[in-house]
Amino acid sequence: MKLPLKIRRRHHPTVVKGVVAVAILGAIAASIPGMQPQFDRMSQIRDRAAVINTEQELATLEKERLAAQSKLADELYLKGCNTIVVSPNDPSKFASLVKGQPIINPNTGQVLAAGLSVCTDKGEASTLVDNGMGQPVVGDIYTTQNFDLVRKALVLHGINAQAGDGKVGGANAQIKH
Repeated sequence: MKLPLKIRRRHHPTVVKGVVAVAILGAIAASIPGMQPQFDRMSQIRDRAAVINTEQELATLEKERLAAQSKLADELYLKGCNTIVVSPNDPSKFASLVKGQPIINPNTGQVLAAGLSVCTDKGEASTLVDNGMGQPVVGDIYTTQNFDLVRKALVLHGINAQAGDGKVGGANAQIKH
């Protein structure tokens, strides 16, 4: 049975639109496998950008942490370090601070009291704290970037900062091992 001509013409544009839509969907489906490497590359770029952003944030946080530490060390140097630490084996040599280590006065053999500030020729500064067992030890260590303060502290303790001799009598103390 043949449909009247009128009905066929009315449905003809719909059929064409349907065929065009199927062709477009087919073309898209055919191109997707070829686009997968591009999608993968875009994903890699996005992931790398996230890593770079995280690294930049960590670097910024580290700079802020160092600036805060430097400020704390500056405050200890400005208040006046009670002791410039020297080597336990050779008082003519400077020593570094070690967190958790007691500091002794080489002249008396006594452990320095909690609450005293100790500093080094390298810009390290700390306050002696009780370790929970009644022994004063080096607390958190801060490092200044202002070496004018370090030189002033050394001069205040009678140390020739240029000579690096570390000899000041009772003003220096040693790290107890």
